[in-house]
Amino acid sequence: TTNDFRQFFGMKRYEAFESISGNFDVPNAFREFYEHPDKVELYPGVFCESDSKMSGDPGPSDLDSALWAAIFSDVITLVRSDRFYTVDWNTNSLTS
Repeated sequence: TTNDFRQFFGMKRYEAFESISGNFDVPNAFREFYEHPDKVELYPGVFCESDSKMSGDPGPSDLDSALWAAIFSDVITLVRSDRFYTVDWNTNSLTS
C-alpha cells in the first residue's frame, strides 16, 4: 500500500484521504474505493500525491512525495554500487 511504501522510506503515514492530495477530487475518489488511507494501493497513491500548499494537481509534483523518495533511493543505490565508481576494484572482487 501507499502507507507501507511511505513507512519504508521513513515518511509519515497518511491518516486522512485529504492529506494524500490537495486536489478536492482525489480524496473523494479514494473514499469511494477504500475504507481507510491504509488501504490505498501503491500506484494510485504515489501518482496522486501532491502537497496542498502546491497547485493541488494530482501527481507527484513535490519533492517530498514517496515516488521521489523511491527514485532518489534507486539512483543513489545505482551510483554507489556501480563497479566503475569503485576505488578498490580488482579482479578478485568480481570472483569468489
